[in-house]
This record gives sequence, structure tokens and C-alpha cells, in this order.
Amino acid sequence: MFIPIGHEKSVSRYPHVTVSLIVINTVIFFFTMPIVLSQSKVINELNEEKLQLEAMYINEYLNRTGGNYFSLMSKEGYRKFEKAFEDGEIIEKDSEDYKKWTEFKNEIEKKIGNMVYYKLGYIPSNFRLYPLLTSIFIHGGILHLLGNMWFLWLVGCNMEDVWGRQYFLIFYLTSGAVAALIHGAVHPHAEIPCIGASGAIAGTMGAFMIRNYKTNIRIFYWVFWIFMGISRIPAYVVLGAWFLLQLLYGLILIGYAYGVAYWAHIGGFLFGAGIAVLLKTKKIEERYIAPKLEEKIEAVKLDPKLTLAFEVRDKGDKENAVRLLKEVTKEEPNNIDAYTELANIYLSLDRREEAGDSYDKIVQILSKRREKDTLLSTYEEIKNLKLNDRLNARSLFTIARLLSEREKFEESLVIYKNMINKYPESELVPMAVYRCGLIFKKMDKVELACSSFAYVLNKYPTLSWRETVEKELSS
Repeated sequence: MFIPIGHEKSVSRYPHVTVSLIVINTVIFFFTMPIVLSQSKVINELNEEKLQLEAMYINEYLNRTGGNYFSLMSKEGYRKFEKAFEDGEIIEKDSEDYKKWTEFKNEIEKKIGNMVYYKLGYIPSNFRLYPLLTSIFIHGGILHLLGNMWFLWLVGCNMEDVWGRQYFLIFYLTSGAVAALIHGAVHPHAEIPCIGASGAIAGTMGAFMIRNYKTNIRIFYWVFWIFMGISRIPAYVVLGAWFLLQLLYGLILIGYAYGVAYWAHIGGFLFGAGIAVLLKTKKIEERYIAPKLEEKIEAVKLDPKLTLAFEVRDKGDKENAVRLLKEVTKEEPNNIDAYTELANIYLSLDRREEAGDSYDKIVQILSKRREKDTLLSTYEEIKNLKLNDRLNARSLFTIARLLSEREKFEESLVIYKNMINKYPESELVPMAVYRCGLIFKKMDKVELACSSFAYVLNKYPTLSWRETVEKELSS
């Protein structure tokens, strides 16, 4: 079993649309489910009475057709029996039982037609326009809802962030409608309602794969409750494999099997991926969407003093710009824009130590925000500027650990070594040595791993986590 539990792509704004969609879907589910259960109960009771009446004529039907009871257990077998009953081959049409049977049948069909699923779901054989949208918000059970909403949260937040709330909402609803239409094109005679947000979410997954194909997705796995853990796998592998699985099921299980609209998933995914490719190749996102979003974000984020600092800097008064920027950082310690501008001004003034200190603050802020991709790209910038020596122990430790997670072991070891040599008294040193041991172990350098673990145990005898180190040493 494999379950995606998150990914490493952060967002810059609160995902209002994604959260609203999750809330709306949840509210609609808990509002409609009691109605559905009540409707199903009435239909089941009518079906029970109809079947009891039919049971009196089953033997006669089997004698006439030479069949057996097992043949009636299949859908096709029962349909033949029902057709024979309706055509008057088993019972006289002017009999009282036939009239009762007809009343039951008509009432059941009427009740089914009035069910929430049939009113708001998309039925290919009975095309109506509005169910293309309403079907996206109807779910058939709590697991159906939870599964869809979890995947929506995983991929929706990011796509809303990069495309903007308005465009994302239009894209999401369009993906759902297109997915339903493709399902209907493959199964034009289907009478079962197509419901659920999975088509729209599949579209969002397709867009996410194209837009963030290298982003690692965290997968929790377990096999027979023996092997379990968390793996980080690129989005194009995880989502690509999911799509291929849907395609395989769609091709093999041609019918609307097991109540899963595989071709809605396939259609939605292809539509979302196609839109993302179009926006990327035509540079629509880069030219039109991103600048507008940036303007909105900046309009919200910028402190008046920060705006003034930019104006002063543009006039050439860098010292006053530095003063204003420092005031901003005192008032807003996590204002990454202020620290970034400080670093740029310090570099232009050849005040490299202060520039390095500003970059160190940026690393700390990004670490708190868990913006891992941005943090690593910032570190590349710091490295190119040769300001690594200005980072404090915690910043170096954070970067080394993140590089290790990305399996960049050699670079991680270098940073851990630099941190240990530069800050030998830091409380993070024993953990850094221990993590070096773990890296050596992954690299099959057993002797170096054992030496690292032994060093920690000998150098720091009072560690509260000695048992963890001892366990690694003995394994």
C-alpha cells in the first residue's frame, strides 16, 4: 500500500480557493448523505416487496427456460427474468399480481430518478448541462470524499498559488466538466451517475506533474505490515505511474467497472497536463499570470518603510536605505524582502560580512517556513558569492540535513565538516557527527559510520539520546 502524505513544494499565500472547495464538498456531503440514505431505504423496501412477488414465479420461469437459480444471480440473468415477467411470458398481464409488480417497478424507477445522485450526477445516456458542474461536488461515501479531498489538498494549494485563485478555480471546474464529458464519450450509454471531484482533481494532478515534475512527493508505504517507511519520489514518477494505472484499468475494464470512472480520471489528467504544457510552451504563465500575481502579493506584503527604502536606494542614498531596512527587520523579523535587499546593498558597498549575516537570516526564515527548494537555491547563491563562512551553525546544519534528504551525500558531508570545524562548541556538533555516520552508512562506508557513532558516544557521554547512537553502532 502506498499513500502520498505530502511534498516539498511550498506556497506563498494561503490557499483560499482550495480550502473553500474542501469545505464546500464536505458540507454538501454531510447535507446530502442523510437524504441519500433515506432515499435508498425507501427504494430497498420497494425492491424487497417486488422481489417477494417475483419469487412466487421463479420456478415457473426456470422450468420454461431450463435454467437454474445460479443463473438469476447475475445482472444479465435477472434482467432476462424481469423482461420475461414484464412481457407477460410468466404471468398474465391482466392479473392482480402483474398490476402490483408494475406499480412496484414504476415507483422504484421514479424514486431512483429522484435520488440526489441521479438529479445532480452526470449520466451519459441522459445528457444535461448542469450536472457537468454539480456532479463535481457530490460524493458517494466518506472514503470517497476523504480520498478526493486529501489529493485536492496535496496538489490544489500549489496550483492555486502559481496560477492565482481566479484562474485556478476556472481551471478546476473546467477539468471536472471535461473529465465527465470524456467519460461520457467512452461510455455513451451508461446509466450510472458519474459523481465526485476526482476528474477535476485528476486535472490538477496532471498540471502539478508538468509544473513541478522534479518536486519530491513523500510516500508512506507498508507491505504486509512488515516493511514500512517514507520514501521521496519525484512527482513525474508518482503521478505518471498513477496515470498509467488509470489508463491500464480503463483499457482492460472497458465498462464502468466497480463504480470507478477511470476514463474521467484519464481525461481530466490529460486535460490538466495539456493546459500546463500550453501555458509553459507559450509562456502565458511567465508573461501574464505571474506578473499579475506578483503585483498582488507585493501590494499586500510591502511595508511602507520597505517601499521608501527602495525609493531611497534608487536615488543612490544606500546608507539611508540600509537604515530604513534595519527598522523594517526590527519591526518584522521574518520579512525576507528586507533582508534580501540588505544583502544586495551590502554587496554593492563591498560589506561582505554584513551581506553574509543578512543571507544567514534569510536561511533561518526559509527554514522556519519549510521552503526547502527556495532554501537550497538560496544556498547555491550564497556559495557562488563565497559567503558560506558567514552562516551560523544552525543554518549550516539545516542545509546539510536538507542536502542529505535529497541524497546529495558528498556535499552534505562537506557542510557538516565545515560546521563542526568552525563551531566546535555548538550544541549541534554531536548531532552533526551522528548524521555524518548515518550518511556514511547509506554510502556503505561502514568503518567511517562506526567511527562517527563511537566518537559521539565517547566525546559526549551524557547525551540524552545515547541509546539511538548505540543502536546504530550495533546494527
